[in-house]
Amino acid sequence: MEIIPTIIPKSLDDLREKLSFVRGAAPVVQIDITDGAFAGKKSWPLNDDAAFQRMISEAEGLPFWEDFIFEVDFMITHTEERAEDFFRAGFSRAVFHFGAADDMHKALSLARQYDVDAGIALLPSEDPEILKEYEGEFQFVQVMGIGRIGFQGERYDERALHTVSRVREIFPDIIISVDGGISERTATLFRDAGADRLVAGSAIFHTDDPREAFLRLSSITATD
Repeated sequence: MEIIPTIIPKSLDDLREKLSFVRGAAPVVQIDITDGAFAGKKSWPLNDDAAFQRMISEAEGLPFWEDFIFEVDFMITHTEERAEDFFRAGFSRAVFHFGAADDMHKALSLARQYDVDAGIALLPSEDPEILKEYEGEFQFVQVMGIGRIGFQGERYDERALHTVSRVREIFPDIIISVDGGISERTATLFRDAGADRLVAGSAIFHTDDPREAFLRLSSITATD
């Protein structure tokens, strides 16, 4: 099972610092982009665009770009209007949310144009049947393990376990990620329900030793 650290960066310096904690341990990291409207508070780079513009133009790379595969979780309204910028800046995986993307088909098509692996996010309350309309257009499904997205440290929503199981029934071969509500206890629950990836924020970065916390989660899901 793949453990993916997730960061809601307050600033570029905050992103760089948190990446440094898991550099050399985690090959993939997810960056949550929140706009204060669809979810959470406004995060980097929406609150400070200058450095990001240099990344879009390829004059500068994402921090430690040579050490990570970067996944972007778009929790922003009118996602299609900004997605291309993130793909040009170096993100190679993307998660799209219903209600944030105005046209999910268009968002997924844009990801294909940039050879970006695309995932569709589902809230615990959303019916996985809605994914059937987009079958063949996405590479993975991200089930949200919490009801209120865009914040870290939220308590996990038990309905997410059923959602994971249902996605696995409908799409036996699809990659399933779970984002939110991950702990040492819930990690094994989601694994047993059928998840392939666990996206963890507070369970890693709200600890005294994020690197050790990442390795601990990886060990638990590999051996239990």
